[in-house]
Amino acid sequence: MAKKIHISLVGAQREPVYNGIKQTTPDMVVLVHSERTEGDAKAVQNMFTDTDIDFTLIQMKATQYSAIMETALQINTIVKPGENEVSLNLVGGTKFWALAFFDVFRDTSAHIMLISQNGIVTDLRSMQETVLDESLDLDTHFRLQGNPLNQFTPFDEYTEDDYRSVKTIERAFRYNYGQLKEMTMNQNYLPASGSIEGRYDSYSYIEWSSSRDATIKLTQRGREETFHLNSEHALKLLFNFNWFEYKVARMLSHWPRSSEIWCNCIFQPVENIDPNRVKNEVDIILKAGSKVFFIECKTSIYNSTDIDKFKAVTDNYGSMSSKAVFITNADIDDTAREKFHDHKIIHFCLEAAGPNKEQELFHLLNEEINNINA
Repeated sequence: MAKKIHISLVGAQREPVYNGIKQTTPDMVVLVHSERTEGDAKAVQNMFTDTDIDFTLIQMKATQYSAIMETALQINTIVKPGENEVSLNLVGGTKFWALAFFDVFRDTSAHIMLISQNGIVTDLRSMQETVLDESLDLDTHFRLQGNPLNQFTPFDEYTEDDYRSVKTIERAFRYNYGQLKEMTMNQNYLPASGSIEGRYDSYSYIEWSSSRDATIKLTQRGREETFHLNSEHALKLLFNFNWFEYKVARMLSHWPRSSEIWCNCIFQPVENIDPNRVKNEVDIILKAGSKVFFIECKTSIYNSTDIDKFKAVTDNYGSMSSKAVFITNADIDDTAREKFHDHKIIHFCLEAAGPNKEQELFHLLNEEINNINA
């Protein structure tokens, strides 16, 4: 009985190889890799351990054309395009690979395609282009990259009550920014219930009885005001400027191209990298089609090393389909602006934007989305 056999040339981009397998639903897969990309081939294979697909991994020379052609001819003999339904994805490897395999398979019945990182499928016989039916979700994306992400908060878990809490927190910051910042910054381990007093003003305090109920009391020029929070993530939003990250995530959720948003993302530290020196947290990760945006949120930038740390986390945990975006509330100085340019990080300032901040941000992202590994 005829089999469906899929052949893919494996380079450093894993997603197009994975998508080719999902697109063709084969009985058997042949992954052709070099010595350098063997790990990429195995990572793709590991994504299908719960299926009945038979995998064969074949290592090939990167640049020796005669050896490449010999391997291509051997694979053609094994898969027998005349007897089986064969598809070939020329996405990875060297130009020699693509030339040799196209030359060997073009006179057969094999379906020859190229799937780009952008999710575009090109039929190399008809030269017609189609778009993949669906893109990878964030969970699949990071598992495929070998960086499974288990600690995060899906934006969909936040409620309208949380939004009201954020509006209350913003009012409290406007009442006495310095006092509230001093009590809420660098508070990473909070008990189930407790209180914090102001360091310089004992009349100011924050107290909470659970993660969803908190009271803030602030003083200002002999006056005092109390603010109450009651929502599912009230305490989490109050501390460490998580309210600002939520505010940005809410804005991004209105972008029509946004399909998935995760907040407060923490990766497992990369092996052989000191987690005390290299950041492994990302404020927001957003999926838009085949693109993944790593987004850092800060009300202001006081130290430009924050930009370097963000660059490092995107390099360590991102992929070729990823892009770094840094969103601030206040404008930045020339040093930060130059560093963003050097690191190829997109910067957007809320205060500098016009009255239609969302639309300005969406326009910036729409322009950039076509430039990520286009």
